[in-house]
Amino acid sequence: LHCFSESDGVQVSFSLQYFYFLAVSMQVFLIILWLTRTIASISRATYYWQLKEYRWDRMRDFLLQQHGHQLMLTPFHLLLVFNLLLFFCFRLFSGAEAFFFDIFPLLIGTVLLAESLHFLHCLSLRRWKRPRLTMKALLIMGLTLLLELILLVFLGFHEFQDDLWFVALVLGLFALLDQDLHALVVLVINGLSRIVKQRIYRRAREKRLGFPELKVVGITGSFGKTSVKEFL
Repeated sequence: LHCFSESDGVQVSFSLQYFYFLAVSMQVFLIILWLTRTIASISRATYYWQLKEYRWDRMRDFLLQQHGHQLMLTPFHLLLVFNLLLFFCFRLFSGAEAFFFDIFPLLIGTVLLAESLHFLHCLSLRRWKRPRLTMKALLIMGLTLLLELILLVFLGFHEFQDDLWFVALVLGLFALLDQDLHALVVLVINGLSRIVKQRIYRRAREKRLGFPELKVVGITGSFGKTSVKEFL
């Protein structure tokens, strides 16, 4: 048995407190970076959905184009995929596993930091594509962010995690899947809004039937309807 003096015990206790503080700080820093880039990603995705009037057919055609590829496959997404693939590859080799677990949070943190700085830079130059803050857009963004936070709490992120690599792994996966969660929220909101619209259409139809002499004009075409509506 190795005996510690009182001064040795104080040093060990101080070292443990220092490393605990460092681990907690790193975990909080990763979560802040993830939250910043997630807000940016959700707002940009909402902008494009709003531009396509929340229609799945138009969004599908957009995603098949070059601009759609840039939305789904940014350099930051590719870096996250590369780091996550490295993580799962190193899991297969027990000798290098411990070493990679130490640097994995730094790799994920670097990607999240770069994406957050890119967002803040574009925001300062007013180049970030932001949606019009309508009630529907705010509801979609808020519910998407709330859904991701609930999932994080479900995974135990409401308390300190001993394994920093686990924090980096979950945040990296969430950063890749936020577009899918956002699309899921859009699907749910579209279903609810369709029910509300049907009620409004039914009331409008009943009101119009009360005026048999009323002339109804229908405007059709592929372009210009929404723009003219906004002008009016």
